[in-house]
Amino acid sequence: ILQTEIIDKLGENFELGKVFSSGTEVENFVSIWGMKRPRVQALAAGTVFEVTANQEFDKKILHEKLYSGFGVRTEEGFGQLRIWKPKIFTLFKFNRNEFTERKNFSELTIKIAKNILLDRYLEQLRIYAHEDATALTSQLQRGNFAHFFSRLNEILSTVGKKDVRKNFATEISNERYNGTLIQDNLKKIYVGNQKLYDILTGKTILPYALKIFFSKENKKVIAEIGFKVFDYNDKFFLEYLQNFFRAARKIAALKGGDNND
Repeated sequence: ILQTEIIDKLGENFELGKVFSSGTEVENFVSIWGMKRPRVQALAAGTVFEVTANQEFDKKILHEKLYSGFGVRTEEGFGQLRIWKPKIFTLFKFNRNEFTERKNFSELTIKIAKNILLDRYLEQLRIYAHEDATALTSQLQRGNFAHFFSRLNEILSTVGKKDVRKNFATEISNERYNGTLIQDNLKKIYVGNQKLYDILTGKTILPYALKIFFSKENKKVIAEIGFKVFDYNDKFFLEYLQNFFRAARKIAALKGGDNND
């Protein structure tokens, strides 16, 4: 393949040397056509091969050919080449003492670091919410809870983004669902040994409060950039509940729940 598709097309001034490669199969889907393209054999990405030139050549023309690509389906990015200038690799013993730790960070660096940590928290909360709802499968599928959790999510969307737990507890205190108080239904559902009602209204600890953890290195970063978890309590509670209610509704609807869901 290399000889016919590349070397021969570069001209008789070039010769193929050592080759380090493996084969692969390529296929993809063209959405405009609504069909798959034929599967073809190709050289795997990362293929390295040696080329020698017998005389001087126009480097500009060579580079244009390398970037344009060789072979078929170059419009998809296949067949592009780059010149690799080999270097001598040496091993050395890493000495941590050679590097000094930076004490001061720019506002932009701190902002980016905080956003990364915040996204890490939120993503983990989504996982915890799904796990906690899944653990209640047997309870949720014994009653008509699918629309019940949809209603809870609707109420949650009206409480705003501050004092979420407090405002949510107030909203559900006298709210009724199918003729009974919502709080009476919540008291029938247990997360571990705790009533769901007590968890949602602040009478007991949140399920995820003891789950979130970081390594020593992460805790060090948190301290250095001033990331304060309690500043995001409302955001965390809202994220957890939204995903918990959605997961619980889906689970309740699978069996023994609302047939309309």
